[in-house]
Amino acid sequence: MLKFIGDSPSPFKIEPLSNPESRALWASIRFRVRIKGLRNIAQFEIKVPKAWLGIKLKYKKFGKKGGKEFAMKLLALVSYNQMDFLGKPEYWFRPVCDQLGWKPQISDNFMDRHIVSLFVICCEPNLLMSSVAHIAGTWGDSNRGKFKSAWIKAVREAIKSKKVKYPSELNLLQNILPSVLK
Repeated sequence: MLKFIGDSPSPFKIEPLSNPESRALWASIRFRVRIKGLRNIAQFEIKVPKAWLGIKLKYKKFGKKGGKEFAMKLLALVSYNQMDFLGKPEYWFRPVCDQLGWKPQISDNFMDRHIVSLFVICCEPNLLMSSVAHIAGTWGDSNRGKFKSAWIKAVREAIKSKKVKYPSELNLLQNILPSVLK
């Protein structure tokens, strides 16, 4: 019944139900078949420690102080809730994080300039600081483009040299946020 009704592209009358009842049954069975199909999609393996979900953040915004912890916790949130992110356009990233209870603010600046930090954490968490150590100042206004460029370069080098600590998470991020490394 699930296959016959769920695969039907249009509703049809199912005896002894009325037309509205048949449509309702068809819609609910079709929905169930689609959800079951989504669950069967190959998920990305999760290698980041589950303990990263419990990181206590000292700062509510992403910055030089506490930025590594911010990115690690956000990467863990995305990894352990990957089915909520997959198959959605990039602009859904922030609302899905909000739905999952992410309390720190994900600003426009973070999405434009610092989202690449998640990719850096996939390569090596310590790379977030070491790859931009040569740039003086904060991660904010005056240097914003320099940090983004340095992080993108670090991620590309790590991928090229095959020194990625969490490759499945990197692959997941490339599926969720494909424009970041372009």
